Amino acid sequence: MENNLRYFLPAFLLMFWGIVVFWEISRNRKKNLQNLILAEKDLTKFKIIKRTYRFYKILLSFLSLIVIVFCYLPAYYSWFIPFFSLNPILNIFGLLLLNLSLIWIIVAQLYIDKELFKISIDSKNVNLIKLFFYSNKMLTSGILLMFVGFFLSITSLSTLIICILAFLIFFYNRSKHANGLVRYS
Repeated sequence: MENNLRYFLPAFLLMFWGIVVFWEISRNRKKNLQNLILAEKDLTKFKIIKRTYRFYKILLSFLSLIVIVFCYLPAYYSWFIPFFSLNPILNIFGLLLLNLSLIWIIVAQLYIDKELFKISIDSKNVNLIKLFFYSNKMLTSGILLMFVGFFLSITSLSTLIICILAFLIFFYNRSKHANGLVRYS
């Protein structure tokens, strides 16, 4: 099982980073959403979403470092304080979650692109902007699922901390929205 993880995890990260970079580049070539949304509250929501994804990218960078050490420098993996030797049941469940999260993220990205296209046609339609923010919630839940999948695949204190930080970022932004500072609805 350990050898399967050593091949699968770097391949997964390459695919995931490729998808993230591909969609970011393609969106940057299209019209900028900040120029399309005229209401200040929607622009604030969009900036919060961008900042949240920046934090997720930082966490994913640390996770990538852990995967590289786990796969290519196994002697140094003990620095990340592994919980227990690789449990095959947890690893398989983690790999399933990673695959599910990749599919979920691709579907969410396609949905976001569809909503962005609709918004670019009719930027004053409030319902379209709400759909865009809803589709971002879908993407965030796929990213959180990915962090859980990585934690279950290579269980260590470092991956647990990264997973907890991802959820803290999510719940912090959610509580900010619930307290009326920013509303999605």
